Formats: sequence, structure tokens, C-alpha cells
Amino acid sequence: MKATILGLLLLCSTSVWAVPSLEDCEQSKPTPDSSSKEIADYSVCVNYLGGMVVADQGHRFQGAKPWMGCVPNDVKDGEQLRLALVEYVREHPRQRDLIIAELAARAFSEEWPCE
Repeated sequence: MKATILGLLLLCSTSVWAVPSLEDCEQSKPTPDSSSKEIADYSVCVNYLGGMVVADQGHRFQGAKPWMGCVPNDVKDGEQLRLALVEYVREHPRQRDLIIAELAARAFSEEWPCE
């Protein structure tokens, strides 16, 4: 029982607080031949980006102004978010050194501008 609880705490602590690197997000979607590290890095990326969108939508629901574009409700796949980020970085290579949250906000604002 103690091992199960410890395992759950470790899983939660590593996944909840993980912030992806740009390199994590630039790798391709994993295949069945991908390593467990590649799968984990990809998962951290798409889940982080999805969490950003959910947080922004929650703020907008409370009346706040959107700060990272207006991602439509039909964008339900973290892969779509990841691809928007990767494309943005390809088009704006000088911005590679920004933190991932800032890059994502700029990418989503460009891909899905608010009207």
C-alpha cells in the first residue's frame, strides 16, 4: 500500500509540475517504436499546451480578456496546438529563447486571432 501511495505521489509530482522544453514540443508525434522518454516528453508538451488553453478559456468565461488568441472549441487535440507552436517557431526563429508559455501564447494568437 505504501508503495502504491508513493508511486501515485511521484507520478502526480512529476506530471503536474512538468514544463516542457521547446525541444520536447518540436519532436514528432510518437510512434509505436518511440522510446518511453520520447513519449513522456511529447505527452508533457501536449498536456501543458492543452492546460494553457483550458486556463485561458476559464479566464474568458469569468469575463477576462483572452491573452493567447481565441482557440476554437473544436481544437480538442494537443497535437493541433503543438503543430501551431512548431510552425510559429519556424516562422519566428529569433523568438526561440522565449519561455514556452510566451511562445505558445504568441503562436495561438497568430493561429487563432480573436475577432
